[in-house]
Amino acid sequence: AWTIGVLAFPQFFSLPIPLFMLPLAVFCAAKLVMGPLLYWRRVPCSAKGILGAAIAGMGLSHAIARGVLAGLFNKSGVFQITAKGTSSSTGISGAPVALAKPALKPKSFQRLSKMLKPASEEVLLLLALILAILAIAITRNSNHIESALWMLMLALQALPYSASVICAIAAGLHEQTVATPGQSTHWFSRLFNRVVP
Repeated sequence: AWTIGVLAFPQFFSLPIPLFMLPLAVFCAAKLVMGPLLYWRRVPCSAKGILGAAIAGMGLSHAIARGVLAGLFNKSGVFQITAKGTSSSTGISGAPVALAKPALKPKSFQRLSKMLKPASEEVLLLLALILAILAIAITRNSNHIESALWMLMLALQALPYSASVICAIAAGLHEQTVATPGQSTHWFSRLFNRVVP
């Protein structure tokens, strides 16, 4: 939102000074490093397992934040059982749910959109952050320290959403492999399964 203000209304919004952005960038970078370090010290697993846990943990950031905000602002909450993966066609009660037939699209795009559907909010926020980084890079002097730090801040904020997209694609590819056991596993799913045991 602040980036939109900087781009659309520069007379009212300006980029924060480095004194405000630098501590936040260091905090975000330290948080990225602390999770894997804690796993390395406390959990007996390989480097690939640590990397996979870090990606999966980052991928849950948006869902955790939504849960925290819902708990702060809603007086009552309901634990909702969600479908794991994208092939489930039953609701909470187990009754079949009518699935809408998608419009005719190329098969690869249909598969990708089906994989990314559980992470649709994260995909939109990731795209918005990428567009914000590009807009700042195009409209501002990239040698300017405030612009460079702001783009770094936006990139750090994009990492959890990138992790969500990676996890959604890996889960979708794994699900396709399980659904069609005779076929060979997709290379991305094989790679992710090596990283996340």
